[in-house]
Amino acid sequence: MIHNVEIRKVNTYKELKNLAKLRKALWPDDGEVALDHMKFIAAHGGIILGAYVKDQCVGYLYSFPGYQQKQVYLILQNIGVRSDYRQQKIGEALMKRLQLEALELGYDEIIWTFEPLESINAHLYLHKMGAVVTEYLINCYENNQSKLPIDRFLAHWNITHTQSSHLAEQLDTSINHTYMIDHKNRTQDQLEPEILNKSTYVLIPIPSNFSTIRSNKETHSWRFFTRSIFHQLLHLNWEVFDLLKNRFSDESIYYYVARKTEDYL
Repeated sequence: MIHNVEIRKVNTYKELKNLAKLRKALWPDDGEVALDHMKFIAAHGGIILGAYVKDQCVGYLYSFPGYQQKQVYLILQNIGVRSDYRQQKIGEALMKRLQLEALELGYDEIIWTFEPLESINAHLYLHKMGAVVTEYLINCYENNQSKLPIDRFLAHWNITHTQSSHLAEQLDTSINHTYMIDHKNRTQDQLEPEILNKSTYVLIPIPSNFSTIRSNKETHSWRFFTRSIFHQLLHLNWEVFDLLKNRFSDESIYYYVARKTEDYL
């Protein structure tokens, strides 16, 4: 991480305007959020953070309160870092600061959605922060020009737990209790119940760099293959809790790790 980055709360109109410009540059097709709305949210339970290098906003995080079934939690809506400042752990620094600020406000949990096929965010959220996924949202948002269905994971982060889960680092795929899904024939997308019932962990493959795939046929193949696998697992009360990078000979493939939820209550 660069040493001169400063993470701080954003609440003035000037700061919010700069943040809005960065958000627009990162996601030009997304609708704008009114500055008055953002300022009100920041003053009433929301947390808006900026990452600054020499007073220049190079990253941001935007969150607001949520409520369901008598439970109050924080919803992480956006997190983004300027392209020339990525791979420098700024996203991780924003998430860690969010955890501290949320705990200070009395929150126990933060939730958000993210693209299941993008490994960079998945590694940050699951492997480093310790969030877990228990829901797969099909066609979560209005479709984009690529026509690839916009599916999302729904992540839950219990921020009272300070350690991320590195249990997956101890996995030995040669032993019988690990079920590794084969990605070479993605038309075979049904789990094998006999193997699943004997397994402690399931490894689900995704491309290591999905955004570089240019073939629509290939991207759709990965979308529908992983959608089927995750949909089956999560409906059987499994949860996705980690992402393995560079653990196997094929570096073009990373693996999500799932476990039976009831085993970790």
